[in-house]
Amino acid sequence: MIGPDNVIAFNRGGITFWANTPYNTVTQNSIHDNRGPDSHAENRRPGIDVDGAGDPRRVIPIILDFDLQAGNLTGLACANCIVEIFSDSDDEGAIYEGRTMADGSGTFTFRKGGAFSGAHLTANATDPEGSTTEFSRPTQGTRRIMTLQEGNALVKYRLQTKPSGELADNRISLNFDQLWELDNEAAEHLLEEITTLGVKRFDMSVHEVEPPINWSAGSEFNISAPVDRLIDDLIKQGIAVNIDLYFWDKDGYASGEQLSTPRFQTEEQIQGYLDFVRFTVNHFKGRVQYYAIWGEPGSCGDGGIKCIRAHDYINLARRVIPVIREEDPQAKVVLAPVVLYFGRDWLFTVLASEVIQDFDVIKTHPFYDAAPDIDFFGSYYYDYPSIVEEIKQTASAQGFEGEYWGTDLTWWNVDNPNKPIDGQPWGSHTQTEGAKYFTRVIVMQLGLDGSSGVSVFSNTRWIYPRVRNLSTVMAGANPGSLAVEIESTATNIMSYAFTLPNGDRLFALWTNGVAVDDDRGVGSTLTFPGLSASKVIGIDVLEGFEQELITERESGNLIIRNLMVKDYAIILRFTSASAP
Repeated sequence: MIGPDNVIAFNRGGITFWANTPYNTVTQNSIHDNRGPDSHAENRRPGIDVDGAGDPRRVIPIILDFDLQAGNLTGLACANCIVEIFSDSDDEGAIYEGRTMADGSGTFTFRKGGAFSGAHLTANATDPEGSTTEFSRPTQGTRRIMTLQEGNALVKYRLQTKPSGELADNRISLNFDQLWELDNEAAEHLLEEITTLGVKRFDMSVHEVEPPINWSAGSEFNISAPVDRLIDDLIKQGIAVNIDLYFWDKDGYASGEQLSTPRFQTEEQIQGYLDFVRFTVNHFKGRVQYYAIWGEPGSCGDGGIKCIRAHDYINLARRVIPVIREEDPQAKVVLAPVVLYFGRDWLFTVLASEVIQDFDVIKTHPFYDAAPDIDFFGSYYYDYPSIVEEIKQTASAQGFEGEYWGTDLTWWNVDNPNKPIDGQPWGSHTQTEGAKYFTRVIVMQLGLDGSSGVSVFSNTRWIYPRVRNLSTVMAGANPGSLAVEIESTATNIMSYAFTLPNGDRLFALWTNGVAVDDDRGVGSTLTFPGLSASKVIGIDVLEGFEQELITERESGNLIIRNLMVKDYAIILRFTSASAP
């Protein structure tokens, strides 16, 4: 029992619980300003932190409706939990406001009887066995009615997510590039994180992807036991693995050789890489499904050691692809991803060559903080769908028939310790704004008939729950078409339709302007000509709840009135759907 009446403040983190340590109760304390001396410190932890992605204490309460002046709020938590309410200037719990009980469905209501003290509200929940959760996401603004449909009083339910092993392919991946540092404990922790997210693909590199390179780490012709076990465990969970094949020739460096760039301009360098590829593919034969020939080769500024000139890469691919096919005929070969905003010329040079037909996947890193409110990126954010179409057309003209991936999505926010150097034109978004862009672009990428994926360097505390929600909702979804007429005063509405294996339909939409912390949405009427469904479920993947929507039938059409279209993806699920 921690509390009541403790003050826990000005630490790098407030309270941290190891994974698998239940029955610890945190109650009625003042927990605030636990940011450490540097707000971007890599080890910063939240006010209450639970170490373990699959720990139920990470299933935090959701505050739905609130009014700071009236002192009222409603929300969702675990069934029959004690819910404690706090206010804070940030995202912890400086001022204890009171407590309430959630009912058997997890719904809770709190009325203080006077105004709340702080600018933001948070909540935590303690289950009947005495285990306390982390703090909820802080509220924004002074008042909110969290609704998917104006006038809809039907019950809201927490979205129940599933781990990777229980989901059909959702074409969502996690990228992690630090496997050379794994020990057994870290590998187990990473596996739990991956499977809890519900992703079905894992992008990795066995060795460093960029400086600093640990030149004393030993030969690259060696795979550690923790990495081997991790890959075996991922396969058991139905997760496909892609390895980005980076090679720095550490053995050559140890004998006095110098790494020259751009890479692979000599036969000696090419032969060394071929030997490394042969060793790696042979080692993982029958287990790893995808291999990317290098990564971000278009990064050639300031003598970047990843740099491979486009024509040298074409020559390298001609040599490497037969080696991969020989060692594992079932493996698929992935084009090295480029940072799409900066590497378009490099990419299209390769796409226009005949070697592209020998690849199975075209992979890019399309969004590193590219958002419509950053002038540096110009119209790139809005042009992205047409850029994808141009990529597909160019590659198809050379005989390419494979998949398209847009992975490593990242929006750095002001509290992300991994954001780039200050002064760069990114890293200016709040946690909420970044999370909203993630929901949009993951859905857009899937709607463009591609695969999507996030970087482990995203602000995991706020981004991962949104990815987990999408992994469950989009499981088994494939792009489809669904006729719709939208009546709304909202501008620039983006939408995509999907089909599910059981015949259900999904329809995702959002307003595609600049994301803001507090967006109330715009009431809209959606008419789906000729569509019928037994019911329509609205899913809020940002907040993590769902609610049956009120619909009408008129002249054979399905109509949804007063749907609140917001600046992040809201997904409609049509059950038992049939369309003309």
